[in-house]
Amino acid sequence: MLNLEYKKQVPFSAKQMFDLVMDIEHYSEFLPWCEKAEIMQRVSDNELVADLEIKFKSLKAKYTSTISAISNPPNYSIDIKSSHMFFNYFISRWDFIENDKGSLVIFKFNLKMKLSFFERFLVSSLDTVGNEIVELFTQRAKKLYKIK
Repeated sequence: MLNLEYKKQVPFSAKQMFDLVMDIEHYSEFLPWCEKAEIMQRVSDNELVADLEIKFKSLKAKYTSTISAISNPPNYSIDIKSSHMFFNYFISRWDFIENDKGSLVIFKFNLKMKLSFFERFLVSSLDTVGNEIVELFTQRAKKLYKIK
């Protein structure tokens, strides 16, 4: 089982970062391991179902996620529950906390693989991947929102 958390202060508002993470269909433009991201169903105003196709090292997979957006300005959150035949569970959460310097981005995930072999395979890489995910979203924000 893996429980990881990453924090980063960014010069963008919590709403801007929230909108960026919710822009799922553009993930393949800036996340190198994401080959395709597609919204399959909009369940309600704050919940949707999306499929992601990823390629990570020699592992290629497609998994489905239920995404719940929590908008409580000036702070925002996104809860993600993913399912795939390799996972017992894969739960992640984004929190965007507004502050006087922009916002604090917190990304957490909790993962348990069905086969310990896959978990051992991923453990060595996931610690750096979590930081990389937060950094890639930050770089995307710099490109879209142009730091003044």
